[in-house]
Amino acid sequence: MKKKLKDFFNSLEARPEVVAHGCQKEVCQLRSYVSGIDSNRIYASPKVYNRITRITVHLQRIVFEKTIIHELRKIQSKYQKKHNRQNHDEYWDSVYPEIDYSLCMCKDDY
Repeated sequence: MKKKLKDFFNSLEARPEVVAHGCQKEVCQLRSYVSGIDSNRIYASPKVYNRITRITVHLQRIVFEKTIIHELRKIQSKYQKKHNRQNHDEYWDSVYPEIDYSLCMCKDDY
């Protein structure tokens, strides 16, 4: 996990409103999901993405600092995009299983 993200989770976990609501466990779960997906240690199932969304929305209601809310929204958006991309890839793999997509050139490959 990147240092910036690690520092963000450490500061979020230590915030007084998070401690007062007893949400340190949720912050730890979110950290675990994010680091697991980023390092490809865990498969990002729809259940995991739904849990990430639920935790980030819950924390946004508790914390009122705009920079933290912005960072939580970025995390939620990033993993929602990954989820959508994964669904897209799984769909096309099921429709055309014989095509080797590794040979395809995408705009991002240039």
